[in-house]
Amino acid sequence: MLVSVGGYGQKINFNQLGVREGLSNNNIESITQDEFGYLWFATRDGLNRYDGHQITEISLSNDKNEQIKDYTSLYYDLETHQLVCGLYQGAISLLNTTTGEVAYQRLPNSDTHVNQIFGDSNSRIWVGSANGLFIFDLKKLKWLDVDFTQYLKGDFISSVTFIPNREEIWLSNNHSIFIFNDEFSLVDQFDILDENNEDFIKRICHIDQKAFVLFDSEQKILGYDLESKKLKKVIKLPELTLARDILKGENNYWITTTNGFYSIDNKFRKLSKVEGLNHLSLTKIFQDKSGEIWLGSRGSGMISFSQISERFRHFNNKDDKLNTPIVRAIEEDIYKRLWIGTDGGGVNIVSENRRTNYVTEEDGLASNRVRSLRKDHKGRLWVGTTAGLQILATKDGGYTIIDSLSSVLPKGNIWSIIQDQSKHIWVGTSDKLYVYNSDIELVHTYSKENGLPSNDINVVFETTDGDILIGTYGNGMAKFNPKNKTFEAFHLTTDSTDAVIEVTVIHEDSDKNLWVGTHGQGLIKINQQSEVEVFNIQNGFLDDVIYGLVEDTDQRLWYSTNRGIGFLEAKAGKKHLKFFTEKNGLLFSEFNQGAFKRSQSGEIYLGGVNGVIHFKPNSIQENPYQPQPIFTSVEAGKISDGEKSLLVYDNYKASTLDSLSLAHTQNDIQIRFSSMSFVDRKQNRYAYILEPYEETWTNVSEFNVAKYTNLSPGQYQFKLKAFNNDGVSNSEPKVLNIEIRTPYWQTTWFKFLVILSLLVIGVLTMKWRMARLEHKNQVLEEKVLLKTSEILQQKEEIEGQAEVLKEQRDKLSAKSMELEMALDELNLKNNQVVDSIKYAKKIQKTILPSKQKMEDVLGSYFTIYKPKDIVSGDFFWLSEIDEKTFCIAVIDCTGHGVPGAIMSMVGYSLLNRIVNVKKIHAPDKVLELLDKSVKEDLKHDAEKSVKDGMDVSFCKIIKNEASWELYYAGAKMPIFIKEGDSEIYRVSPTNKAIGGHYRKVRPFELKTAFLKKGDRIFLSSDGIIDQSNEDRKKIGTPLFMSWLDASQPLDVQKQSIKDKLVQHQGDFHQRDDITVVGIEVS
Repeated sequence: MLVSVGGYGQKINFNQLGVREGLSNNNIESITQDEFGYLWFATRDGLNRYDGHQITEISLSNDKNEQIKDYTSLYYDLETHQLVCGLYQGAISLLNTTTGEVAYQRLPNSDTHVNQIFGDSNSRIWVGSANGLFIFDLKKLKWLDVDFTQYLKGDFISSVTFIPNREEIWLSNNHSIFIFNDEFSLVDQFDILDENNEDFIKRICHIDQKAFVLFDSEQKILGYDLESKKLKKVIKLPELTLARDILKGENNYWITTTNGFYSIDNKFRKLSKVEGLNHLSLTKIFQDKSGEIWLGSRGSGMISFSQISERFRHFNNKDDKLNTPIVRAIEEDIYKRLWIGTDGGGVNIVSENRRTNYVTEEDGLASNRVRSLRKDHKGRLWVGTTAGLQILATKDGGYTIIDSLSSVLPKGNIWSIIQDQSKHIWVGTSDKLYVYNSDIELVHTYSKENGLPSNDINVVFETTDGDILIGTYGNGMAKFNPKNKTFEAFHLTTDSTDAVIEVTVIHEDSDKNLWVGTHGQGLIKINQQSEVEVFNIQNGFLDDVIYGLVEDTDQRLWYSTNRGIGFLEAKAGKKHLKFFTEKNGLLFSEFNQGAFKRSQSGEIYLGGVNGVIHFKPNSIQENPYQPQPIFTSVEAGKISDGEKSLLVYDNYKASTLDSLSLAHTQNDIQIRFSSMSFVDRKQNRYAYILEPYEETWTNVSEFNVAKYTNLSPGQYQFKLKAFNNDGVSNSEPKVLNIEIRTPYWQTTWFKFLVILSLLVIGVLTMKWRMARLEHKNQVLEEKVLLKTSEILQQKEEIEGQAEVLKEQRDKLSAKSMELEMALDELNLKNNQVVDSIKYAKKIQKTILPSKQKMEDVLGSYFTIYKPKDIVSGDFFWLSEIDEKTFCIAVIDCTGHGVPGAIMSMVGYSLLNRIVNVKKIHAPDKVLELLDKSVKEDLKHDAEKSVKDGMDVSFCKIIKNEASWELYYAGAKMPIFIKEGDSEIYRVSPTNKAIGGHYRKVRPFELKTAFLKKGDRIFLSSDGIIDQSNEDRKKIGTPLFMSWLDASQPLDVQKQSIKDKLVQHQGDFHQRDDITVVGIEVS
C-alpha cells in the first residue's frame, strides 16, 4: 500500500475549453475520438465535437423529437462508424459520423439511466444501467435477447470495460466484478466489497495487463493483475480524494480525482499531486491520437496538456523560495549546488533537493544586487556586485566570505569574471578591466589607454588557444596582446560598423568557431578563416538581442534572448534553427545577460526576469506525430440575382470527401480544414495549393481556410499539408479532386450544333432572299415603264416653269445683297458686345483675392475657379480682420454669364460694406444683413421682384497656436471638414437663400468647430456637384466628398480633383460655374 505524500510534483501548462469557447456545459461526463480525429465531449447539457479550431454543438433528438441534453457516456465503433451515446433517459443514441444518420434506441423494458457503455470486437455495445445489463448489436441495429440475471447479483451495473487481447468483458455492480467472454458466458467473478458496505464500485479501468478498480466513496484504488489474477491494494489516496479515472502515461500513471490531479510512478511507490488543478473535481481522462491528454471536470469544462510539451522546468520566487525573481548570474559549485545571483536578493544557493539558502547584505555581502559569479580552480566563488568584488569559500552545507576587494575596485557594476589558463582572474566592470592572480593580488588594470575600445566591459572570454577577448558596451570587441600588454580591435563585420556594436556574450564551440552575441545586431559567427555569418530576425532568427550562449553535448548551441530561447546546430554545414517561447512551455520569455550555465550533469540553466528555466537538452524532442488533416467543411457556389446557388459539405460529409463535381455556377469555393493534431494546437500551421490554378504552395500559416473565386471550368486538385507544433507534416498531402463542369454552351457538341444550325439557316435565308429579289425585279420593271411616261409629261411642264423661276432668281439676288450688308453690321455689334464682356471678366477678376493675399492669410490652400461662360456668377471672397482673424466666403449668384456676373458685383460690394465698413464679423449676422441688403438694393418684395439671389458659405476663423476656431453660417451652401485620419463630414447650411422670400422667418444658424494642425476645410459651390456626364449622371455629394477625403498634399489633391472632373465630364458641356476652395490648418 502506498500513502500519498503532501508535496507537489511537476508543473504542467494546462489548456482549458469551457462555455466561453463553445462547450454546451462545463460539466463533462465522457470523452472519445472518432476515426477522423474529431474529439467528442458529452456534457450535462449537450453533445460537442471539437476539431482543434472550433467546438460544434451536435443536436440529437429522442423518439419524441425532443432535443437530447443529458449524456452519460460515449463510445466510438470504428467498424460501423457509429458514435454511441449513453443517456440519462434510459436509452442510447447512435450517430453515423460518415452519413449523419441518427437512431434512438430505448433500453428494453427499462427507463432507468445508463451508467456506462463499452463495445467489444464484434461491434456489440454492452450497456450498464441501474436496471441491469443490455447488449445492442450495431451491425444488426437491434437489442440482443440475453439473460444475465442468473449471473448478476442485483440490477445495478456501475461500470463496463472490454479487455481486447483476452476478448473479455468486465463489469461491476455494487460490490462485485463479473468477467464474461464474447459468447456471453460467465468466466469468473469475485467480490470486492462486503455486501453490507455502503460504498460501491465506481469504475473499472483496463491498462495493459492490469485492471484498476475505483470506488464511489473509498479513498483508494485496487489493482488486479490479469496474468497472476491477484487482487491487491495499490494506492491509498489523501483524505477527501476519490479516484474517478486512470490513464497510463510515458513513465507514470495519471489519476483524476474529486480533489485535483495526481501522478504515480510505474512501480506505484510515489504519489504526487500535479500543480495547477488543485481542488478541481475531475471526471474522465483520455489521450487522443496525437498525444494530448484530456481531463473532464465538474464545472471547469475540458482541460488538456501534453507530456511532449512539458520540456522545461523552472523555479522562481513564488514556488521555489528564491527571494527575488530577477536573476543575473548562475554558477555551480563542487557540491553541485546552484549559486544564483539575483538583482536585489543577493546570492541564492539551491541544493539538489531544492532547499535554498541565502547570502545577503545581512551576511556580509557587499550588495544584494549581484551581477556576476565565477568558480575558480580552488572551488572558491568570486561574486561581482554593484558595490565591489568578494570571494566566498564554499563548503558542504555552507560558505565563508574570505575576502572583499571593494576597496580595490571602484564601486560599479561587475559584469564579467573569468579564470584563464594561467589561473589569473579577469574582472570586467563598467569602469575598467582588472586582472588578479590566484593569491588575490591585483596584477594589472587596463583601460582605453591600453587600447581598449571602451572602459565599459560587458564580457571577458578566453578561447581554447588562450586568447583573451573583451566585449564592450557599444564599442565592439577587442583582443588582448600578451607581448605588449595592449588590446587590438577584433572586427565583427567587414566594414567599420562593429565599432558601435554592444557585445553581450562570447562563446567558442567545439569546432573553434567564435559566436558573439550582441544587443541589437543578432548572433555573429566567425570561423577560423575569419569568415563572418550573421543570424538575425531578417534571416529567420528569433531575436536580435542575445543574452546567453551554451553548447550542449550534441554540439547544439543554445541561446537566450528578450523573446525566448532557441538552438541552432553548431556543427559545420548545419543551420537547423528551433525556437521556444511561452507558447512552447516557457514560464517567461525575457532573459538576462550573463545568466546561463551548463551543469556537470549537462542540464542547462537560463536566468531571466522571473526566475530560472532549466532543462536537459537531450530530452527536448520534437513532436513526432504526423498530422492527419481532414476537410471540416466545403462550400461551393455564389449569390446571383438574389438567389443562392450554394453547395455545402460539413459536419459529416466533408470528412470523407475526396472529390467534387460542381456546376459552372458553383465556381466560388471555400474549404475549411483541421490538422487533427491537438498538442500545442495553437502552433499548428497549414500550406496548400490548387493545381493547376496555382503554381506554388502558399506560405505556411495558421489560417485554416482556403478561398477561390471565379474558377474556370476544368479539373483541379486541392492539396493540403498540415504541420504540428514542431513543424512535422503529413507525409502525403491531403487531396481533394474538384471538377467545374463546362456549361453546355461551351461544350464541343453544342458549338458544332450551333455552327450547323447557322449554316442551314444561312442557306435557307439566301434562297428566300433570291426568290424575293426576283419578284421585286419584275415589279420594278413595270413601275419603270409607268414612270418613264410620267417623266416625259413632267419635262414639258418643268421647262415652262423654268422661265418663271429665272425671273424670281434675279429678284432674290438683289435681296441677298441687302441681307449681306445687314449681317456685316450685326457681326460688328456682336464683336463690340463680346469685347465688353471680356473687359467685364478683367473687372470681375479684380474682385477676387490675389494669390499673394491668399498665401499670406491662409498659408496652405488651393482654389479651383472655372466659370461656365466668359464671366461668372461664382466668386470667392477673403478679408483679413487682424493678425489672428480672417473671414472667407464662397458665393454662388443666381444664373451665370452676364446676369450672374452682375449679381456677383452686387454681392462683392455688399460683403465689403458689411464686413469691412460696418465691422460685422459673426457669420450668421453677416448673412442676415446680406439677405436684407440684397432685397432692398434689388427692390425685392414677395409678389413682384426679380428672382435674384445667391447661395453663400461664410466662415470666420481665429488662428490660435494649438488650434483654429471655426465659425460658420451657410445659405444653402455647406462646407466640408476633414479632421486628421477621420472620415470627411459635411456641415449643413441653413435651407434659405440670400434674397429669397419665405412664409416663415428663418434665422441663419451659426455652427462652430475647433480644428488642429493638419485638419482641412473645403468651401464649394454646387457647380461641381451638379456637373453631369454624357449619361446625364451627376457627380453628386458622396463622390465629391470621397475626392476631398483623399490623404494627399493640397497641390496634389487639387490636380486630382481637376483630373477626376475632366474624366467624369468627358465631352459633355459645363452646366454651371465651378468654385472650390481648400484650406489646411497650419
